[in-house]
Amino acid sequence: MIKDVGQVSKPAIQTEDYLREMIIILFVRKRIIFRTTYIISLCAVLIAFFWPPTYTVVASILIKGKNLEKRPEALEVAELRMSKISQEDLLSEMELIKSRDVIKSTVNYFQTSNPQLFNEDTTADATKKAVNVIRSNLKTQLVPKTNIIEIKLSGKNPERDLAVLNRLIPEYVLYRNNVFNPVQAVSFFEKEVQRCDGAIRKKERELIDLAEKMGAADPLREIEGNLLIKQTHEELLNLKKNHLIEKQYYVKSLENALSSEGIQFFSFINNLSIDGFAAKLQELIIKKGNLLREFHPESKKIQRIQEQVNETYAMLKADVAVYLRNQESELRILEDTIKSLQTRVITLSKRNINIYTQLVQSERLRNQISLLQYSYDTFSKRLEEAKIVSESNLGKLFAISVIAKPFFSGTADFPQKKKVIPIGIIVGLITGCSFGFLIEFFDHSFKTPEDVAKYTGLPVIFSIPLRKSA
Repeated sequence: MIKDVGQVSKPAIQTEDYLREMIIILFVRKRIIFRTTYIISLCAVLIAFFWPPTYTVVASILIKGKNLEKRPEALEVAELRMSKISQEDLLSEMELIKSRDVIKSTVNYFQTSNPQLFNEDTTADATKKAVNVIRSNLKTQLVPKTNIIEIKLSGKNPERDLAVLNRLIPEYVLYRNNVFNPVQAVSFFEKEVQRCDGAIRKKERELIDLAEKMGAADPLREIEGNLLIKQTHEELLNLKKNHLIEKQYYVKSLENALSSEGIQFFSFINNLSIDGFAAKLQELIIKKGNLLREFHPESKKIQRIQEQVNETYAMLKADVAVYLRNQESELRILEDTIKSLQTRVITLSKRNINIYTQLVQSERLRNQISLLQYSYDTFSKRLEEAKIVSESNLGKLFAISVIAKPFFSGTADFPQKKKVIPIGIIVGLITGCSFGFLIEFFDHSFKTPEDVAKYTGLPVIFSIPLRKSA
């Protein structure tokens, strides 16, 4: 007999005990936790005892002053002023220390004087590889609230790193002096001033030749005048086209009227001669109609009136034919006028395009001249600055002092057994617990009798623990 499910009383769901569940998970997944902890701890021990040691060579330099600055707009008085060292200046010095050129000069020095230091390999690839290795292991650090830069070079060979760092600092000093006060500055700026002056003269000659070639001294004014003329021609062209359409329709009407078999009075033609013939023809036709009321159509009187009608109509058609030829002639003249206007409009458009092309080219040349003029002024000022610096030997006012020569403590920075082993045990334990909780999270089977009562609402009589066979 089946009981009504709605009548079964469900047991009350107890509040979850999270601490108890966590402890249960730790005991249930203790194997994975212990194994993970053991593996990671073993790796840490192996690293601590067998990993090749890494040493660090350290040196310190003091930045004692900043570059001299001159106001370019006051070159005649050579006004000089010193400014404080900023954070950006110190960061720039740190980047100069790590620059590839400085490191490459150091490597080249040892490849020439002591090739054994880099395994006697002086090829370009070996040099590049050595530069990359040194640069990746070279670190610069600013001592807080000071102008002191600490330089660190890490590697497996402390003797070699010590020699490299001892040479790198002088190479850095030479390099930065060449960067801020290059010896070739005066001759370079003199050449640049001459180059810019020659380029300006060349561009001005091109501008004059372009104006002579196009024959437009003032391109903008000529374009405006051509646009006004073009607008007038286009308006007249539209009127002529409308007139042409009307004239074509008018000529077509005349041709249709002339070719018609019936009698046409051509009343739509505004011409005195044609109007006279039409009026006379109309009178004769009216007179004929009146006589037909009294006489037979075959009578002589009617025949004479008919002859007069035919003669008058023939004369009218001849006059209309002459008028039609005149209209056709006017139509051809109108078509020629339209073609002439169209040609003129096209010519003006092409002329404007050519002038605009000249305008664009001349504007580009003016921009180039302006840029060259700006470069000329800048190089002239820089030339005076370089002369001032070279003549007064002001570069010596900037100084760098080595306050701590390169040294190393004799102990390895990595691996340190007292740090690596405890950290490995802690990391292994955390990783093992994480794996255990992760596996338990994705395990959706019933784990306790309470889970059965909670999710199915059925009473639990007893439970049999799962026992794995040996």
